[in-house]
Amino acid sequence: MNKLYCIAVLLPDSLEELILQLKTEIAGRFNSVAALGPTGQISVQGTFLYDDQNIDSLADSLARVLSFTRPFEVELQDFGAFPSHTIFAAIRNFFPFQALRDILFRRLRADRAFPQVALGSREITPHVAVAYRDLAPEKFEAAWNEFSQRELDVAFTAASAHLMEHRGKWRAVREFPFLGLASPARSQLELFSA
Repeated sequence: MNKLYCIAVLLPDSLEELILQLKTEIAGRFNSVAALGPTGQISVQGTFLYDDQNIDSLADSLARVLSFTRPFEVELQDFGAFPSHTIFAAIRNFFPFQALRDILFRRLRADRAFPQVALGSREITPHVAVAYRDLAPEKFEAAWNEFSQRELDVAFTAASAHLMEHRGKWRAVREFPFLGLASPARSQLELFSA
């Protein structure tokens, strides 16, 4: 049976609480409640339908490729927007996320069971949404006028990615630790350069 999934880096609990306060403020003041549902996360692969009968195979493959990723520092700094519909906590250094996206893009493109239409772009804009989807254009302008002037400066270490499943709400079903293992190709290259 097909279920809805995504792949994301989750925020630590203390930061999740701060983001929830921002989402709650926007819901109350600007009548935008859609962002209250999902957990605080940074998507590295958007939503896709996948046969849950094959999810173990996909998860094993993701665990292998993501084990080569090293933990990295994530800095949320100030706010950004996708005009007229989304306000988000901006990520200062997005290069580790782009590298992570490149790994996932190559792996998922090679998966015959993965719906290629859901793959999306190789380029991403990593962010943590605080308002989206139901933020009316006129409310967007008012909210963005305020949030564009606000400051935010928090950091955490991303040590894993998660396979998220939607069952009425998003929940993590698999964790993929970033172990920083040396890839076989890199090890062979190091032998030649020694």
